[in-house]
Amino acid sequence: MKTIQYFTFTLSILFVLLNKDCMAEISVYKINKVNFRIDRPIDWQVAPDFLGSDLTLLGPFKNGRRPIITFSSIPLSDYHFDSDHLKKTEANYHSGRIIWLKKNNGSPIDFYSYKKLNWNSLKNIHGIGYKYKIGTNIFEEMSYFFKCKNKVFNISTLISDKQQKENKFKIEKILNSLSCLPKK
Repeated sequence: MKTIQYFTFTLSILFVLLNKDCMAEISVYKINKVNFRIDRPIDWQVAPDFLGSDLTLLGPFKNGRRPIITFSSIPLSDYHFDSDHLKKTEANYHSGRIIWLKKNNGSPIDFYSYKKLNWNSLKNIHGIGYKYKIGTNIFEEMSYFFKCKNKVFNISTLISDKQQKENKFKIEKILNSLSCLPKK
């Protein structure tokens, strides 16, 4: 019996040591004077103030690409999300994306309709996205908007089809870990 317990314990330790996916670094990041707690896989890099976003998380570089999550504050005060209005403006989002794709020699594959989401700690997330092709590469891009401490924030994710299998779950886990911390 002790041999089985020792084997099981050793096997579980090995699994944790060899599987970096299950390890996360819990960190607090300040975005527009608001503290956010984010659990990110240890193999993801943190890039504050990268390419115009307040915070960027960069997944592992593989096959010339990496998954990306950007966090940005939006300078709106007293903004109220109106789900009905957002649904009605979905066509504007589609046409804007098509214009961008034409400029970049791409084509749309699918549009994901506006939807209201709840993550573990954050509620009333407003999301929309699309899948597109540029050259031989296929990408999925999602945008999420929410309020925290009466400020509006945007999170965007970008992932290639080739990265989906390895990183889609990681991205969902990161987003679900996000929490808006109370002022200290």
